[in-house]
Amino acid sequence: MKKILLFIMIVSLSLFASEEIHNFKYESDFNKAVLKAKSEKKLVVVMMSLSTCPVCDYMKDIVFEREQVLSYLNENYVMVIYDIDWGEFPERFETKHAPTFYFIDPLTKKEIYDKKTGGAQPEKFIQDLTDVKVFHEQKLTALAQ
Repeated sequence: MKKILLFIMIVSLSLFASEEIHNFKYESDFNKAVLKAKSEKKLVVVMMSLSTCPVCDYMKDIVFEREQVLSYLNENYVMVIYDIDWGEFPERFETKHAPTFYFIDPLTKKEIYDKKTGGAQPEKFIQDLTDVKVFHEQKLTALAQ
């Protein structure tokens, strides 16, 4: 019985394993991020990045390290980061521009807002995330009426 419980615990932990940049945790698999976002009632944001992109590095090293950005992201989103050059990712996120951000409803797995290309200062990035969240909530409210 103990072995079964240990096995279940290990599988559960690996299912929701995340990557980390400094203090910022993110997912490396879209489907795992969707499951996590569903269970936590959050949205998904997918960042397409390039290893040679200075703006991508700025977002990862500066913007995502700011406490207010970390707090807002962790409270409202599950993030997935894919490197365009080095990884396999869903074809629907293929782009030639980096960074590119896609905003996804985990229930439908559909984009809920226009993708955003390029970096942003921390305050602007939080505002963009807020705009997406508010837009989505308004859309859900309108559909419910």
